[in-house]
Amino acid sequence: MPTGNAEAGLAVLQENAQALIDGLEADSCPDQLEAALKDGKLDYIVVKGERNAGEYAGYHTRQFDITDRSAS
Repeated sequence: MPTGNAEAGLAVLQENAQALIDGLEADSCPDQLEAALKDGKLDYIVVKGERNAGEYAGYHTRQFDITDRSAS
C-alpha cells in the first residue's frame, strides 16, 4: 500500500487507468467513445500543475466544450 500522497495518487491513477483499459475492447473503443460523445457523457478536461520549486503549488483545470455543433 502506498504511504505518501504522491504514491497514493499514482496508485489510484494506475488502478483506474487499468480498469478503463480492461473495460474497453480495442475494436469497440472508437464506437464506445463516439456513443459516449453523442450521449453527452464524454468530457475533455485538461489539468495542469502550477510551476513550482519542488513543492506543491496547486493546479488549474480547463474544461472544453466538445459537443458536435454540426448535428443540430
